[in-house]
Amino acid sequence: MVLIDESKSILENLSYLGSIIVSFIGIFAVWQLIVGIQSFKLAKKALEQAKNEFKISSDRAAAYEAAKLCEKFIKEIVIKLNDFENQNKNLSYPKVIGGIKSFDSTAKVNVSNKEETLSIIKDFFDPNAEFFLTILNDMETFSMYFTKKIADEDIAYQTVGKTYIDYIESFHYFIIMMNINQGNTSYRNIRKLYHKWKFEK
Repeated sequence: MVLIDESKSILENLSYLGSIIVSFIGIFAVWQLIVGIQSFKLAKKALEQAKNEFKISSDRAAAYEAAKLCEKFIKEIVIKLNDFENQNKNLSYPKVIGGIKSFDSTAKVNVSNKEETLSIIKDFFDPNAEFFLTILNDMETFSMYFTKKIADEDIAYQTVGKTYIDYIESFHYFIIMMNINQGNTSYRNIRKLYHKWKFEK
């Protein structure tokens, strides 16, 4: 192929060469576009894979955290309360009917026997206030991990959910009184997790 035809003018030859150069540039641009699209697809696939791996890793960490918290809940709360109950054979926690809708000054908790509840408060809760407040503080810490989505809530609910709900209802008097005294700021995580587990599960 002859690039320069001597029988034609310089302008015609330059025009011909220019069209060849433009063609090469066009082909190169298309090739670059194809390479770019392929690179983008590979990068997108790698990003999706990284996201999936991160989610799997996060789920595992959340499940592991939940298992540790449930074990701690049983060791530091359930066992302590069992020991306390064994030392106080006459203790029978208030039976709450229908759950607790509110823990603030508007709280109207329906209990099976009002007089018995007042007796329990007088005989057991008040003299052992420090013990029960320590238990509730531990439960608040436990609850925070799930309300802040640090640990897997479903695993915890399946493991200790019923026990947790029973305890919160048993200690509702302390929670309500502390909450009223501290301007509705006490035990936020306990209250939030209780409502979710009691009414939404």
